[in-house]
Amino acid sequence: MSATSITQARGPEGIPVSTKRLRQTSCMAEHALVIYGRLVTFDEEQSVIEDGALYIGGDGRIAAVQTRTEPAPAGFEAAGKLRTKGCVSPGLIFASR
Repeated sequence: MSATSITQARGPEGIPVSTKRLRQTSCMAEHALVIYGRLVTFDEEQSVIEDGALYIGGDGRIAAVQTRTEPAPAGFEAAGKLRTKGCVSPGLIFASR
């Protein structure tokens, strides 16, 4: 995927994703997302969670990185869910062309 296609991606309201700001509201879960998959972290131990859950809040920040079987953080009951069949690197941004 090229950098051009990323900047041209559009969110639900037709606003470019790269410039869209999610407002914080009491219904944070409306924009929250849970990504399931193999999580490769960059903590001191460089942990790998084979069956992990990455919780991203409505503000776009990582709220939790944990195993899928652990209880979800508060406010993520109605969050969108995405199941991957690959690796997820929380916090790592690939910016190659």
